[in-house]
Amino acid sequence: SSGEILLNNINIKSFNYLEYRDIFGTVFQNYKSFEFSIAENVALNKFNNSIDCRNKVEKQLSEVGLLDKINSLPKNILTMLGRLFDDEGTKFSGGELQKLALAKALYREPKIIILDEPTSALDPFAEDDLIRTFGEAARGKMVFYISHRLSVAKYADKVIFIDDNTISGFDTHEQLIKNNPRYAEMYEAQAK
Repeated sequence: SSGEILLNNINIKSFNYLEYRDIFGTVFQNYKSFEFSIAENVALNKFNNSIDCRNKVEKQLSEVGLLDKINSLPKNILTMLGRLFDDEGTKFSGGELQKLALAKALYREPKIIILDEPTSALDPFAEDDLIRTFGEAARGKMVFYISHRLSVAKYADKVIFIDDNTISGFDTHEQLIKNNPRYAEMYEAQAK
């Protein structure tokens, strides 16, 4: 309710709102897909079926590891997600929907990606696969990965460990295991 939010020491109120929003791409825990084509789920209202747009959608789907599956579908990227409007539509698994959400975030070419509990509904093997996919697809971007699962912290360059509403650690996963007893205790409890 008070104070400032700064980006590179500049108050965000100084930025054009739409330009500021374009800096960020987000993937939330409860991603919603739409009963539209796969391409429209990735590009949303930017999809115009041009060659350039189709190529960009396919590039993002390839980055997240979905293109081969989608190319096996009856209408490729124009296949409907769901069967409400087309009996040839397809249903995706939870992991596939999360990859689709990442493709959507990447389509906008953000500089910063925020992943908020994107693997909470996945088993450990699917989570590990998705984290690796996220890492590859988001290469060269700043990524904030928000999670209660400390198993994903080993992939981070730096971990901000928040305990009891306080930042109680900021370091690599390995250093926090060595130097932060509470972090190590929580990590071990989850590993069991």
